[in-house]
Amino acid sequence: MAVVRLTSNHPRAAAGSGGVVDTLVQGALVELFETYGVPLDPMPRASLRDAVTFHDVTASIGFVREVREPANRAGRLTISMPSGVFELANDDEIRAARRDDWMRELVNQLMGRIKNRLLQFGATLQIGLPDNISPDSQEKPAASSTLLVYTGSTPQGEILITLDGMPDESELSYVGREAVALEGELLLF
Repeated sequence: MAVVRLTSNHPRAAAGSGGVVDTLVQGALVELFETYGVPLDPMPRASLRDAVTFHDVTASIGFVREVREPANRAGRLTISMPSGVFELANDDEIRAARRDDWMRELVNQLMGRIKNRLLQFGATLQIGLPDNISPDSQEKPAASSTLLVYTGSTPQGEILITLDGMPDESELSYVGREAVALEGELLLF
């Protein structure tokens, strides 16, 4: 298992801070894995002290966030986990699928869930296409004041989530659930 060095003494990463973004991301993560029968215990958000060490299966997805300033803000979400986590899924098709394919689908679904939850707070995201990252890749996120790091514990190992480019808590205000699609709802374009 890869070692990830994290600390919770970053100003934006106070353990138990329970901010809107933390609640949103961790809730989406737990619900996504629950959909596939994988028990996940989310840990308090941590900050990055050293470079991230990815597990053997990792995928990322980019997004662009519309902001009030003239330029849009680009972001990226990554999920990394040991391949043994797939064995916990309650679906034979998932357990038999290629790990890279399924990981791209997981990161896409997690980003979609986060996007839907942010709509309730007036934040709009445009999501890109998911891609796999090899464990020895140079595409690892660097420590920054906007990088959010989450971990979750499963019986088969730790899941690592990195997220950069999310709105600041001060940019969010609840606008309601009226136009928010439910996960799994068919949307035709």
